[in-house]
Amino acid sequence: LSTSHTKSFNRPWGKLPDVSYPPSPEIDAKTAAYRVLKHWDTLLEVNPVQREVLDVALRCALSHLLSRKIPNEVSTLPDEAAIGLRYLRDRISVPRDMPIHAAKMLRESLEATAALISTAQGPKIPTKDRKDQSVIPFRRSKLLEHR
Repeated sequence: LSTSHTKSFNRPWGKLPDVSYPPSPEIDAKTAAYRVLKHWDTLLEVNPVQREVLDVALRCALSHLLSRKIPNEVSTLPDEAAIGLRYLRDRISVPRDMPIHAAKMLRESLEATAALISTAQGPKIPTKDRKDQSVIPFRRSKLLEHR
């Protein structure tokens, strides 16, 4: 290994950058929103929370992602909505689902929205299998048509 690589390995992990390129908030937010919208129906289908509840909660989270404001509707959502948002937050995979900065922004918006609803957490991530991470349902999602 070169000296520069050795130095980076000896640093505490918390100081290592995720990537060598800076975030681009506007592009990253739009990228994350596009990926969620592309797979909207599948995300609602695989989430353990009732579809209608998650639909509204996810719309609120995307509003926060794109405008940094959370709509008033969030105050009317049941605790179950926070569980659904945190379920999704905990299962976003980089780079499979989206680039790292887009994923970070989406996770932040999901959590910011969930925190206003409830402290209820999503189901624990399984350790024996990761069937909750199956890509099969997402292969059915179609690209959004640009008009």
